[in-house]
Amino acid sequence: MNEFLSGLFPLTAYNTAEARERASMIYVTGLLPLFILPVLAVVRVTSRGDILNTTQGLIALAMATFLVVMIVATYISNRRGSPQAPLIATGLIAMQAIAAVIIGFSAMHMVMGLLIVSVGVMLGWRAAAISAVSASLVLLVYGVIQPSVFPLHPPTTIIAQIQVIPILLGISVLVFFFLRLQRGTAADSALAASQSRLRLAQITTGISSRITQQAPTEQVLSNAVALIVESYPAIYHAQVFLIENESQIARLTASTGEAGRQLLERRHGLPVASQSVIGQVTGSGTTVVTRAGEPVHRPNPLLPDTAAEAAFPLKLGDLIIGALDLQSRLPDAFAEEDLPIFQALADTIAVVIDNDRLAAETQFRLQENQRLLEEARAASREVERLNRQLTREGWDRLLTETRSHYAVELDLQSGMVQRETDSPTLQQAVRDAVTVQVARDNVHVVAVPLRVRGQVIGAMEFEVEGGPLDHDDQTLLETVGERLGTALDTIRLYQETERLAQRESRLNVLGQRMSSANHIDTLLAETARGLQDTLSAGRVAIRLGTPKSDNGGSR
Repeated sequence: MNEFLSGLFPLTAYNTAEARERASMIYVTGLLPLFILPVLAVVRVTSRGDILNTTQGLIALAMATFLVVMIVATYISNRRGSPQAPLIATGLIAMQAIAAVIIGFSAMHMVMGLLIVSVGVMLGWRAAAISAVSASLVLLVYGVIQPSVFPLHPPTTIIAQIQVIPILLGISVLVFFFLRLQRGTAADSALAASQSRLRLAQITTGISSRITQQAPTEQVLSNAVALIVESYPAIYHAQVFLIENESQIARLTASTGEAGRQLLERRHGLPVASQSVIGQVTGSGTTVVTRAGEPVHRPNPLLPDTAAEAAFPLKLGDLIIGALDLQSRLPDAFAEEDLPIFQALADTIAVVIDNDRLAAETQFRLQENQRLLEEARAASREVERLNRQLTREGWDRLLTETRSHYAVELDLQSGMVQRETDSPTLQQAVRDAVTVQVARDNVHVVAVPLRVRGQVIGAMEFEVEGGPLDHDDQTLLETVGERLGTALDTIRLYQETERLAQRESRLNVLGQRMSSANHIDTLLAETARGLQDTLSAGRVAIRLGTPKSDNGGSR
């Protein structure tokens, strides 16, 4: 039955409770009585067969037809939520009052009172006052012209009509005070609603400050939905859905109560943009408020008490990452003016989720950067080790191929130069790779190692008068030692490059001589001569074939 009445007299076009109540009043006071008046008019006409032959009868039938047309217009405009519906309904009630006068309806005074009350409630006290004055004038005129114009009506007098006028005026006064009382009540209700919204905003701020504390995302969301249910008495269930980008499913991530626990165990989820509250919110990024029984609402067997549901998108700029879903046992739990507050709470949850994601990404990048840094350091150490190894091997090879060591000793007093020199301090500086300062024969001896890429390749020694060198002079000598080592290594590399170039040149010449031969004997002879020239050999022998075995055969 309720579904039938909701379908016949729908209120879905009205967003506020006040608008829905006014629409209900238009249905009741503006339409239902008017369905009765045409019937009364027909009964009145048919009860007096000759009335159709009178002017009054024709006017009554025309009025009844016009009322039916206005009934349809009022119903359609009210069903569509037109702002002109109260005006049309008021005009309809006025026509009803006039029709009551024309057909001689005995309760027309009550119809006049209904007109005043309805006009006042729908259009305000000024309209009620105007309708009271107009009704009084109509009654006065009716009392004057009734004997001659409406002789078929029960007889009345002007005095009788005047006696009704104070009643109508009294009704208008009552309507005036009723509307004043209603305005006061509305103001109190508005104040209470304002205070409620203020409290709602304070609660939302408190929840936001508590859920922004550092914690894993799942724990933050679980705390958030629990705080929402705890803080808002009208909400009995709250949950958060997050979109899985790879599957485009809004997956339940946090929920309250035993129903929430079961839904989480099932890994409950809804497709994005599906015909559901969560699907519509995550698909469009707009808030959805619905009531039980409406098409977009999908009843959940675990939540049978839900009478109203509101879902708010979790957005980061234009990116939709999920939805905050709130459910209530009260049909009008989510007022239009409260929605921005809940959306602010949803925005806070979205920021917390994004901050946690950014923190995780930052931590991952830090760990990855630390790993890359360690790898770079390890590679750098390996390069340094290889450089030291190659430097050591290069100098060992050079000293082995040429002579035991390179050395020079210069006596600045006598000008004597020696090519062979060695001392304990030089050996110690090379062995320990440190600067050595000792006193010897009334002089001070300083030995400084020569370094190349961290590898000691030799040392230099000084005899100076006076005491030990200070820090600056020692640093100067060590810097000179490093630069001398670098210069020596540069010369070594240059000489090694020259040797390699010469060897490559000799190989090229030998290859040319080998390629010019066209006979085996000639090729062997040219190869032998080439090797003799390349190696400065005194004798070269080349043999083809295998040596003979002990029994005279080849092996």
